Amino acid sequence: MTSGMPVSPWFADADVPLHRLQQIAGHTDPRITQRYLHPDIGALQNASNLLSIHLRAPNGPQLHVV
Repeated sequence: MTSGMPVSPWFADADVPLHRLQQIAGHTDPRITQRYLHPDIGALQNASNLLSIHLRAPNGPQLHVV
């Protein structure tokens, strides 16, 4: 897609994986694709909250000293 219109954020908001966005945009390097993405702050906060709940759960991951 070379229209010059940054549609990557729309695809990202629709949960299209980064490697697919990269293909759609015709980028050879995923870092170029990432440059055009703008994080959804609410989605990041929600993901952070879900991770915190998981880590605090009694059956959450068990860390072991190696």
